[in-house]
This record gives sequence, structure tokens and C-alpha cells, in this order.
Amino acid sequence: MGLVVALGQNISQDYWGDIAPSVRLYPTGLWDALPGGGKRVGFKATFEDLGLPDVAKPFTTDCSTWLYFELDADGRAVALENAALRNRLVRVS
Repeated sequence: MGLVVALGQNISQDYWGDIAPSVRLYPTGLWDALPGGGKRVGFKATFEDLGLPDVAKPFTTDCSTWLYFELDADGRAVALENAALRNRLVRVS
């Protein structure tokens, strides 16, 4: 959702046909226990435009950030936090 908002506010309509945005989530194995049996699980997110030539080297850190998923005791995602923006999105359904 945050990616959609960021792209919508920063990219002109003329350019939309030329890009192929992609987000990849990489598990970090890091987590914290939360009250009530839930967990806060960390992922590294990498953002790319797949429409551009492949010029990045392996293990690059270009356009990446940390994301944290908050899971309830049943393992269901109830919230998402972007660490760089300190923005927390809560699941509504």
C-alpha cells in the first residue's frame, strides 16, 4: 500500500506505461515476542523498476528498507510498519 501511494504521488501519468515496479521481501529471521502471544517479524524490502536494464550487482542495498509485520497469536498479520518512515498501517478487515 505504501508503495502505491509513493508511486502515485511522485510519478507522472505519462511515465506509468514505462515502469514495472517490484517489491521483494527477504526474511531476516529477526523477531520479537509481543504481549498476548503475537510476534513482530522483520523483513528487508527491496524496491526495483523491472523495466530498467539490469545494472545492479548482487547483494546491493539500493532502494531498500526494513519492514516489520505484527502477527497475532494465530500468525495472522494485523499491522505493517515501515521502519524508515516510522509509518504503521493497521489491518482493517
